[in-house]
Amino acid sequence: MKNLSKKLISVIMALLFALAPLISVFAIKIPWMTTYPSEKDIAETLGNFLKARDVDGIVGMFSESVKSELDDLEIQVKKLLDQIDCDIKEYSWRGNGTSDERNYGYYRKSIGLTIEIVAEDKVFHVGVSYVQAWTDDEQKVGMRSLWLNLCDTSGYVVDYLATIGPSVKIDLTYKETKQCRMARHDWKGIHNEMGYNKLVITSTDESVAKVDSDGIVTAAGRGSARVTVTYINETTGKELEYLYDVTVTFTRWQWIIWYVFFGFLWY
Repeated sequence: MKNLSKKLISVIMALLFALAPLISVFAIKIPWMTTYPSEKDIAETLGNFLKARDVDGIVGMFSESVKSELDDLEIQVKKLLDQIDCDIKEYSWRGNGTSDERNYGYYRKSIGLTIEIVAEDKVFHVGVSYVQAWTDDEQKVGMRSLWLNLCDTSGYVVDYLATIGPSVKIDLTYKETKQCRMARHDWKGIHNEMGYNKLVITSTDESVAKVDSDGIVTAAGRGSARVTVTYINETTGKELEYLYDVTVTFTRWQWIIWYVFFGFLWY
């Protein structure tokens, strides 16, 4: 009888372990399917704030993590609104797709939107990246980035007017390389078409993150550095900046080399 009880307990425990992943997925998925705002809610809320030129309202839509990273968020929003040099009477919007990620212990969902404002001879596109759910870090829920493009009446982008959002994070191990996206050949061509004929790429610490003229970052040493990709229109003097925060660490084997084989002297 005692052996039977032990076997029964073992079977029950095995079933619980086997069902745990399914329980986790459904426990995460169902509650948040009805709590986060819809595309329509987000688009109409932002559209109405744009019409009213409500700086505080727009700032309030950003996530807490973005607010904490961008000290001048309110100033950036004011500058973006100033670039829309027409009365905003009407707007339309469209969705740009969603990202949905589920795993054991967390659920993440984000969407992209474009709000279109039409003036007499030009069109403004306001792009939005919005995090609807991020269960392992609620500070990330909210608007992640906002950008403003000037388009012609056919919708073709003529100029990038403003971009608001956190820097791009790049995590590298020692001697690893990665290219900054906005320095790629295709993005160079797009900026050149809009009159940004000069590209300057800098690093705040070359001993941590070396960067070449193509925006390829090489991890040169442990630490952190900021890489800035700047496009310059030499005719108007206007600049567009894209920021990348680089963190360089060692792999396990690199740590062994560092300590056991005196890598701190030669590595």
